[in-house]
Amino acid sequence: MTGILIDAVQRQKCRNNFKNFLYVVFKYINLPSPTDIQYAIADELQNRESDLIINGFRGVAKSTITGIYNAWLLDRDPENTQIIYVGANFEEAKKFIRFTRNLLDIVPTLNYLIPEDGQRDNASMFDVRPAGAKIQPSCKAVGIGGQLTGNRATHIIADDIETSENCDTQVKREKTESAVTEFRQIVSPLNGSLLFLGTPHTEISIYNKLH
Repeated sequence: MTGILIDAVQRQKCRNNFKNFLYVVFKYINLPSPTDIQYAIADELQNRESDLIINGFRGVAKSTITGIYNAWLLDRDPENTQIIYVGANFEEAKKFIRFTRNLLDIVPTLNYLIPEDGQRDNASMFDVRPAGAKIQPSCKAVGIGGQLTGNRATHIIADDIETSENCDTQVKREKTESAVTEFRQIVSPLNGSLLFLGTPHTEISIYNKLH
């Protein structure tokens, strides 16, 4: 871990600007400073006025940046933020949730979010301490083929839900598209948002249809 001291002014700058937060977290997880394209992704995440689709080549760190974005959202409004991460499968989704959860331990300014005894804190979901006891966890992992109905969230993040395995036939593509239509029923109608991350696999990619 890189030793960084963050005073109150810098802390507020990180809360106000996701790019500042991204830079600091990259240092704590021993990554080089973000590239221009990574800062551009950060800008899109923070300044979007509606749902967002980020299509990008593999290796640009879309998932890493978005995992950090999750922590930023939780830091800004820990009492009310509820995030559902939808992956291509449940195991991939759990990896993402675990990454965000680990940031609460690694970054000192996020330590206050670490779940306390009695709150949920496992491989597939966790609460943040200020959220207290609620029906829905602060962060939860779900596979695109898993049970989505009955969940509620302020943010849904769908990461690489289209794979070579689930888009090689019309039937499989329709099944994935049907799951995506459920997102709007789950996300908050007042302040909710949908975020899609992915790399199109075909000319009839679900990402192109979403546009």
